[in-house]
Amino acid sequence: MRARGLIGWSLILLAVLFSGDRALAFVLERVVLSSQLRFSRVYRGAMHNDVVIIGNSRGVNAFYAPDVARRTGTSVFNASYNGMSAVAAEAILNDYLDRNARPSLIIFEVTNVYSNEDALKDLDLFNFASPRLAALEARFTPELARAVRVSHLIEFNNELFLRSLYYLRTTDQSWINRTRISGAGIASVDTMAAVHLALVPENVAALVRSVGRVRSEGIQVRFVIAPFLPAYQRKLVNLDEWKRSLEQQIGAPIMDYSDAIADTRDFGDLRHLNFAGSQLLLNRLLKDGVFSDARVSAE
Repeated sequence: MRARGLIGWSLILLAVLFSGDRALAFVLERVVLSSQLRFSRVYRGAMHNDVVIIGNSRGVNAFYAPDVARRTGTSVFNASYNGMSAVAAEAILNDYLDRNARPSLIIFEVTNVYSNEDALKDLDLFNFASPRLAALEARFTPELARAVRVSHLIEFNNELFLRSLYYLRTTDQSWINRTRISGAGIASVDTMAAVHLALVPENVAALVRSVGRVRSEGIQVRFVIAPFLPAYQRKLVNLDEWKRSLEQQIGAPIMDYSDAIADTRDFGDLRHLNFAGSQLLLNRLLKDGVFSDARVSAE
């Protein structure tokens, strides 16, 4: 009798824990969707933007959306995120296009074709809203996917959830690197071995698919390589070959600004501009007509 009683109470406890996990996760999902975090806005839907920018952290720090909007007279949304590969970006972009008005121009910062899938461990915060992201998690991080099936609260144990709380009442479109690379950081390049950029096949295929959908919907597209610190850019021994190969696969030219900014004070680190650098890059982008198809006509 005692054993049956223990079993009964154990089952009740498990049921309470299970239902509590689901209930709390549901509440937190509503909190996340109410945030001004970029992905919260994607999945809340009903946005009207003329320009959408997408890439990894280099896209985050190369394009300061408020100034791009001010100087072009358009509405601009930067959907880039640290470490986000072209595979993850494909899911985000498809979800954006499914839920929001069609933009007139999409800009891809294409160096995310060499990113890995680590960002999915943060992006799983939005699995509840995106079957595409949930499928990527099951594919690339199956252990995490299995754990989430047991406890939905695991999805909230990441940096992106904290960012969603931070941006509950303020936009994250002003998020950009505002520090300046140190002398030690610059000097570290001297002892660095040559860097060979990779074209990860799955990322390239995802970018090609993304471009195909964008073009099929009549959206103009630009492909950009943001600046690297000059000394680091010279370590990229296969950059020209890398770019040509990617151009052939996407069937379009890539606007290469990898060496466009010369002053080290305009970089936050080896691979990323800071706010000052983004201003200089924007001057160049405007001069080159990168935003020439950014009509103020989002549907």
